[in-house]
Amino acid sequence: MAENVRYFLEQTVPELEDLERKNVFSKAEINKIMRRRTEFEHRIAGRASKSADFIKYIQYEMSLDNLRRKRIERLSPTGIVDMSQSISDWSGQRKILFIFQRAVRKFHGDLQLWSLYLQYAKELGSINVVEQIYNKMLQLHPTDTDLWISAAKFEFEENADAKNARILLQRALRFNSEQDKLWLNYFVFELSYISKLLLRRKILGLNSAALQIEQEELDEIKKENEQRQINERIQLHEDMSTGNFQSSGTVELNNLPETDIDMLGDPDSNPALKGDVALAVFRIAVDTLTGTKRNSKGYTLSLVKKFISIVDGFEVLDRDYLVSSIVTHMSSLDPKCSEYIVIALALPLRYLSISSPEFPIKLQLSVKNYLKLDEPSTRNGYVEFLTKLLEACRNEENDTRAVLLQQLVKKCKCSV
Repeated sequence: MAENVRYFLEQTVPELEDLERKNVFSKAEINKIMRRRTEFEHRIAGRASKSADFIKYIQYEMSLDNLRRKRIERLSPTGIVDMSQSISDWSGQRKILFIFQRAVRKFHGDLQLWSLYLQYAKELGSINVVEQIYNKMLQLHPTDTDLWISAAKFEFEENADAKNARILLQRALRFNSEQDKLWLNYFVFELSYISKLLLRRKILGLNSAALQIEQEELDEIKKENEQRQINERIQLHEDMSTGNFQSSGTVELNNLPETDIDMLGDPDSNPALKGDVALAVFRIAVDTLTGTKRNSKGYTLSLVKKFISIVDGFEVLDRDYLVSSIVTHMSSLDPKCSEYIVIALALPLRYLSISSPEFPIKLQLSVKNYLKLDEPSTRNGYVEFLTKLLEACRNEENDTRAVLLQQLVKKCKCSV
């Protein structure tokens, strides 16, 4: 143990000598830093060491590195401090990362340590280190759904790597195919990616196929570099054994067409740009989740409503098409479910403003379709929908349409 402590302390000598040479810390301060590090090293090297000992050591090193930066910033105008680049400029951060590595190696089951390690790496902006941490965490905790979601969000939102985010979500579902939270987040990811793709094309003016082809040629070299990085990341994930975790639903996911940023066409000519990949995820999710012991009408209906509520937030997409596809699929599985019928009847008005000129016409058409059904089971749900519209009209002080809705509510209540 003493030899290891001595070895780790010797590694910090060049850094401390550099700090003294640059007049950042005095000789007395350097000696005090060495004494404190010696105490921490002996503490974490002992058999009775705890994760809290590593955390205290890390907090001390963070404070020391902050002090170094502030002192350099304060003294730099005076010329006292040597401002040339040297080992002490990055050794503090490197040492903190090294302590984190030793901590998680010894306490690999401590998620608090892993979270602190991950947070610090993100603050440094070190993409490679963050990815390595996620890879190791996922190998150790493959059933932690929040961890998979966090890793996928990092790839998509921070690293702008949609392909790797998709790979992570699909691998997560191999281990946790019964977790509806994962399916919902995968659905969100596919819709988010399409939204960003359509917005990007709109901003760049790439709405025609010819312009898209021209842009693709300009991006070809960049794509090759990105693909090489993706292949390297895929190889890292292959260390995880997934053979015994695959369900029929996750096998289907492997066969899904990928929504690629280089797809040609527009939403009218290319179904993938309308959200068909996300809809495929929805169908597989419903088939997988409702095939478990939670298979009940109440659970299925609640799950479908969650998917629909996600669609509500994507104004860039054709939400009418997405919700209609969801309801059509569910109605084919359960034709007698009144809830799906009500959602279908309300769909023409779901994303329409009350002040829209089309509102009265579509409202009357919706009511007409309801009356044609002559289905008693839909009355309460549909009347509730109209009542909410009535409240919205009153809140907007739209008296004309409020009167119309009052009449229609009364008519629907008495119709069955």
